[in-house]
Amino acid sequence: MTQNSTKKILVIGRTGLIASELLKSLGSEYDIYTLSHSRQSEGKNYYWDPLKKCIEIDAQKFDIICNFSGYNIANKRWSEKIKDLLYRSRIDSTDLLHKHFKEFPPGLYIAASATGIYGNRETSCTETSAPGNGFLAGLCKKWEASSMQFSNSNSRVVILRFGLVLSAHGGALAKMLPPFRFGLGAKLSSGKQHMPWISINDSISIIKFVISNTEISGPVNCVSHSLPNSEFTDVLAKVLKRPALLKMPALILNLIFGKEMTDELLLCSTPCKAEKLSKYGFEFNDTDLPQTLRKLI
Repeated sequence: MTQNSTKKILVIGRTGLIASELLKSLGSEYDIYTLSHSRQSEGKNYYWDPLKKCIEIDAQKFDIICNFSGYNIANKRWSEKIKDLLYRSRIDSTDLLHKHFKEFPPGLYIAASATGIYGNRETSCTETSAPGNGFLAGLCKKWEASSMQFSNSNSRVVILRFGLVLSAHGGALAKMLPPFRFGLGAKLSSGKQHMPWISINDSISIIKFVISNTEISGPVNCVSHSLPNSEFTDVLAKVLKRPALLKMPALILNLIFGKEMTDELLLCSTPCKAEKLSKYGFEFNDTDLPQTLRKLI
């Protein structure tokens, strides 16, 4: 493939926050294919149901496969059934992809992961930090190990460890906006837990950056900054010009979400640095939280 030729790309998870924005941003230099759970979509969209080990696209050579599939980690309380779904929709689906494309490995395989792999930390994490403990860290660890199977076929593998992806159209911020707009924003417990965040725009820029920079491989922290939950709450309330005087005790969060989900997702402190992106010269556009929120909202 010459440098100026069209790149053949398969994007998986097309209705999710990141994949949907990526698809909007891809230009004519890409020949775009997608995998989804719907047979109704137009264009080069193909059906798959990884939980039933069904995939209806022919095995073929792609320059790039971007896999952003997986059941939403914050969608429902972590019952054993939901935890199994979180696992199967990530690890089993990746195993299915690897098996299906084993004879036609992509030049580049980009996979999603999360900063949740580090668990609860007091000091800032980089890509070389060891995984943490608990369900979420273990899930991310197994998810990444499944993605790394593609490297056995000489594919370049990049694993994007996303922090809190900020967008008004989906994800955590979209869920925060209604209560905050009604003046019901609240700090979570002590509010001291660090939240690593990144804008949706920088997230898409990173994907394009790792596509073009062939030296990058392995895990990549996708985090603009980390700050305590209390500060994030105050900034969001100020941007919306609403009060945020409430405080949600851990006991109430435990009753609503369960202790495991509360400890590992809502109250977990994970300060992070994007060390690898900095090394290769990536520049974030959205580094100031108030300005970023004003732009997004």
